Amino acid sequence: MMRRMFLGAVAAIVLTTAAGAQQSPLPYGNPVTLAQAKKIVAAAEQSAQSRNFTMAFAVVEPSGELVLFHKMDGSQVSDRWRPQSVLSLADFRNATSGSKHMIVKPDGGLKQVQASEVWLGHADRLEADALTFRAGAGPMTELPDGPGAALNLWAPPVREDAPPNWENLASIFVGHIGWLWGEHADAFLDWLAHIEQQPGKLPHFGYLHISRIHGKGRNWISSVLARLWRGNVAASLDLMAVLDGGFNGRLSRCVLAVVDEINEGGNQSYRHAQTLRQIVTAEHREINPKYGRMRVEWNAARWLLFSNHTGAIPLGDDDRRFYVVDHDGPPRDAAYYKCLYDVLDEPELIASVAEFLKRRDIAGFNPGERPPTTAAKAALIKLNQSEEDALLQDLVKRWPVDVVSASELNEHLGHNGVSSRSNRHAMDRHGIVKLRKIRMKFRTEAVYALRNEADWVAATPDALRAEIGGATDAMKGAALHGE
Repeated sequence: MMRRMFLGAVAAIVLTTAAGAQQSPLPYGNPVTLAQAKKIVAAAEQSAQSRNFTMAFAVVEPSGELVLFHKMDGSQVSDRWRPQSVLSLADFRNATSGSKHMIVKPDGGLKQVQASEVWLGHADRLEADALTFRAGAGPMTELPDGPGAALNLWAPPVREDAPPNWENLASIFVGHIGWLWGEHADAFLDWLAHIEQQPGKLPHFGYLHISRIHGKGRNWISSVLARLWRGNVAASLDLMAVLDGGFNGRLSRCVLAVVDEINEGGNQSYRHAQTLRQIVTAEHREINPKYGRMRVEWNAARWLLFSNHTGAIPLGDDDRRFYVVDHDGPPRDAAYYKCLYDVLDEPELIASVAEFLKRRDIAGFNPGERPPTTAAKAALIKLNQSEEDALLQDLVKRWPVDVVSASELNEHLGHNGVSSRSNRHAMDRHGIVKLRKIRMKFRTEAVYALRNEADWVAATPDALRAEIGGATDAMKGAALHGE
């Protein structure tokens, strides 16, 4: 009956368009308007509701082009305590078709019905508008992108109880972190403990760990974390595919995303910079899986990036998204790594690390704090600077007055000056703001604020000319040549 109802809706379109074809014949019939499609779906939905069916409707053109798709509420079924398993209502009926229940009819007689029908009428059945993921919240939560209720895909990790010697076992993990992170180990352990204790509260920064030598056991760290928050870690994530706008289903239900190797530095690196900043701290994320339905989740994914390159990712002086550390020196001996991997699959190790992170005092951890400019981060920023960035940074620092003319900027920049898109992007990164065009000695041209924009944005042309003329050509020439 459901199949006939769906096909009937499509047939109604074909008949309608065929009738109209007598007046203006087309190879595939007349197009179906959105208004017509909505009327058809409304009638079909009313018919489905009268029969207690939950359906999805598709209205297509005579050529097969989709005009409208509409899904009735309740067309998916899930166990609220195991929300990761979701079935369509039709599949749920098929899966439970062999399960029968006896119910009492109004006249006192008994009637055998399918379990799915009993479930549909049960008082404990809940309805949600959508699926989402909200780490740390209960089975039912609010929608991230509007009013309504959502079934939460989050479930707390299931682990063994910590053994009596949990501190000794956890010290293996803590010691390896201490070796790789050095003086920054405590800050990183606080960051990890925050995931365990407050999984739904997203910090404003992730970590980038740089080591120019392979084989130091960073994959072991990633493997421990994947087991620690099993099902909620996107290990070995292809970050470039995510930044390029591909399918991002692997970020669904994540509290941690681990990128094993990244090298997006260099002069061309800024093509991904804006997207990278957005995904680290976005409050919500639209999940677009390769297979399955799209949904919106509360973003809880922290980022841990590993690289063997100093200029791993594009970061500027104003970056507040990544805490960068590096590690020099050779790997340890083979016996050390054998000990690490011998205990990797021991449940007691994972339970011990969880106990350590659960008990760690993170009262001083500030998830909104800007990470420090470490020596590793400073080296990364310098390596990622383009020639234009270096020139403009020098100009902002050395130019003897706050305002500069377009002709002076062109002399400093070269390569098409301020008309170059890459130069304009670089000027924006360094806070150089276009004010207005004014009449200078020989021509009308734009002028720019290098510093103290608020003081100059409403200044008169005379004030701007006076500021530009406040330094001699010799002073400006010395600034241009770094003298």
